[in-house]
Amino acid sequence: MSESTQEKQSASELLARKLVEELLSDPKYEHLAYVKEDHRYWNYNSIDHRWSYWGPDAMRMDPRLRSNAAWMQFKLALDALGRIYDSKAYSFGAGGDHLNLMLTDHWLKPEPPTANTRFLEYVLASLGNDKPENIKHLMQVVGWKYLHPETWQLPALCLYGRGRSGKNLFASTIMSMIFGQHQCLTTTFNKVQKFDSALAGKVIVMFDEQPNREEQSRLKEIVGNPTLEVEAKGCNTYKTDNTALYIIATNEPTGPVKIEHNGTETRFSFIRSDISLAELIAQKEKITKEEALTLIDEVDKTVFRNPREVAGLLQLCIDEANKLTSAPKAHHGEDFKVLSTTQRDVTDDIMDEVFNYENFDYITLQTLYAIYVKRAKETNQGAYPMATPRFNARVQEQIARRYPHIRYHDRRENIMQQAKPVKAYVYYQHDRYILGFFKPSKPEPTDLYLSGAFLAEPSKQKLALLTSAITAA
Repeated sequence: MSESTQEKQSASELLARKLVEELLSDPKYEHLAYVKEDHRYWNYNSIDHRWSYWGPDAMRMDPRLRSNAAWMQFKLALDALGRIYDSKAYSFGAGGDHLNLMLTDHWLKPEPPTANTRFLEYVLASLGNDKPENIKHLMQVVGWKYLHPETWQLPALCLYGRGRSGKNLFASTIMSMIFGQHQCLTTTFNKVQKFDSALAGKVIVMFDEQPNREEQSRLKEIVGNPTLEVEAKGCNTYKTDNTALYIIATNEPTGPVKIEHNGTETRFSFIRSDISLAELIAQKEKITKEEALTLIDEVDKTVFRNPREVAGLLQLCIDEANKLTSAPKAHHGEDFKVLSTTQRDVTDDIMDEVFNYENFDYITLQTLYAIYVKRAKETNQGAYPMATPRFNARVQEQIARRYPHIRYHDRRENIMQQAKPVKAYVYYQHDRYILGFFKPSKPEPTDLYLSGAFLAEPSKQKLALLTSAITAA
C-alpha cells in the first residue's frame, strides 16, 4: 500500500471517528444502544420519556453513518461504551446483558404538603369510604410502590361501590402525575387479557370494569405472576418483569374480583366506597353538594393536575410507607368480610346446606345438580343455570378446599346393590362405555338415603318431596 493510500485511509478513519463521536455526543442519541436479541438499535427520548427502535438500515440513514468506515467505528464505539446488550427487559432490577427499558428519571419528586393537599386526601377518603384503615392502606401501597418499585407482590387494589368516588381521577390523573403518563394505563380487561405487551413497562394499570367469571382466572394469573410474556409488533417475543401495581375498579356492589377463599384473595385488597367525591367534599368543607361540584371543577386544574400539589400527597404516602418494615399485605378489613357474604351464590348455599348438614351421608352429583338447577331457577327467573361440566368441576374444587370431611368418587362402587355407601360421600353415575362423558340419568332410589341434607328442618320431608319431583320429571 502506497504512502498516499495510507494517508487517505488514516484520514478516512479519523473522519469516521470524528463523525461517530459527534453522533454519540448528540443529546438525541444519549441512550442509544444495540440489542442482539432483535438486531435493533434502541434509543430513549428524555423529553417524552419513550423508547423507539430502528433496524440497521434505518440507523444508517443518519448522514454521519453512511460510509462503511463510519459504520464500523460506530459499532466499535458502542461496544467500548458498553451499549451492546444480549436482550432487553422492563425491570426495576435488570442489569448485565439486559437493556433495561424501565427508567424513572421522570417520576415526580415529593414536596412538603400545602393547604391544598387536603383536596387530594379527599380523593383517597372518598375511595376508602372515609374509613381510616382504607385511606391508610391506599397511602401505604402508593408510597411503597414509589420507594420500592421492584416489589411485584404488592396487592392489587379492588375499588368498588359508589360511582363518582374518584376511581379514574386517582388512577388516570393523580398516579399519572406521579409515575408518568406513558407508564400508567387505564383500559378494560378484555382488551388486554390475551396480550401482555400492553402491560409491559407499566407502573400503574387500572382495569375499569368488572371482569366476567371467565376472565377472573386470567386476571388472577396476571396479578400473581412475577413476569410477563411480551409479543410486541415487529419484535421477537421476550419475557420481562411484571412491574405494574394493578387497580381493578367497578361500580358494582359485588366487587370486581370473585373471592374464592383458595388463597388467590391474598393478591387483592378490597376497598368499598358508599360516598361520591362531591358528597365527601361537601361534608368536609361544610358546603352544599352543588357548591362542592363547582369547587371540584376549580380544584381539578389548580390541584388535581398540578404537579406541585400532587407532590405534597406523594410525600404523605411516602411517610406512611416509611412506617412499615415490610411491603403492605392485602387489606381484608370490614369491606372484605361483607363482600364475602354478598358474593355467595346459589351453588355456595346448596353445598353448605348439603355438606355441612350434621346427618349427611351421601349424594350423587346428578341429584346435587338437579337441586342446584331448581334453586337457581327459583332465585333468578329467566337466567340460565351453569352447564353440568362446569358445575361438577366447581363441586370438586370446593370439596377439596372447603369440605375436608367429604370424600369424592367417580365410580359407583356398591351402589348397584342398593347398599348405603360410607358416610360423607359424593359420587358419579359413570357409564364406562362412553369415554370422557358422564351419562345423564335420573336420581337413583338410593338418593333417599340423603338423611335430609337439602334444607333445614324439617329437611326429610322437603328432601323427599324434591327427590320425588326430580325423579318424576
